[in-house]
Amino acid sequence: MMMVKMKKKIKRFKNVYVEYNIKGSVDLNYGQIFFMMLGLLPVLACVPCWVVAKFVYEPYVKKLAEEEEPIPYEYQYPLINAEDNGDRDYKNFIVLSNTPKGLVYMRYCKEDEGFEYWADNSIDYKYLETVARKYVTIFSCRNIYIDRFSLLKEKIQGIRQKIEENKLEEELEELEEEEDNDVFANLKSYNQSTSNTSSTKTEITRNDVVCDEANKYLNRGKVAEANFGAEKKIVDTPTSSMSFSSWKLWKSQDKED
Repeated sequence: MMMVKMKKKIKRFKNVYVEYNIKGSVDLNYGQIFFMMLGLLPVLACVPCWVVAKFVYEPYVKKLAEEEEPIPYEYQYPLINAEDNGDRDYKNFIVLSNTPKGLVYMRYCKEDEGFEYWADNSIDYKYLETVARKYVTIFSCRNIYIDRFSLLKEKIQGIRQKIEENKLEEELEELEEEEDNDVFANLKSYNQSTSNTSSTKTEITRNDVVCDEANKYLNRGKVAEANFGAEKKIVDTPTSSMSFSSWKLWKSQDKED
């Protein structure tokens, strides 16, 4: 009898539990629905941002990084691209270049040993150097161009080496003076070291940072006054063939040297 009552109570409890679960899972009020949707808003807001960043912003930034910056005009046409095919009649070869200061016609004059040019405006020396490099690069006549920077680098290196030698000589003379106890010998060596110091170089001065040789440029008049004739070969190329990344690599190697 006791067992029968126990089974009835357990059966009744199971029916109530199942009925409660069914009602609880189905009946949601508006407040619960509102807060559930409110929790999904951050996710819904982040998805469009991720799509834009992944498929719009990242490709745009990558494209900007791959685009090469333009090379400044004064650094175009490096001599590493120039060749030398020997002497020729340079008057038959003319180059046209659009510099930041205007158009320039240029050719080499063997008689005056310089580059003659025609321009409507005053052209800076650094731009004339670029036009001259363009000339020797296109017409393969590297030998007529004076590379001031290479010559100046060699000059500075020679001066630095001479300064190091002079400093070493002075140190040796000072050691000899300290070892010599004779007053007369000290006086004599002092006079010699004083005279040598006045003529020896111990540091690089502003006058040393000047190249002893340079290209000569001869202004022959305005562009309209340039009359070369139909048989002359005039070449005009808009930009240098060297990329910006290659130019930066070349400049970094040049600084290391």
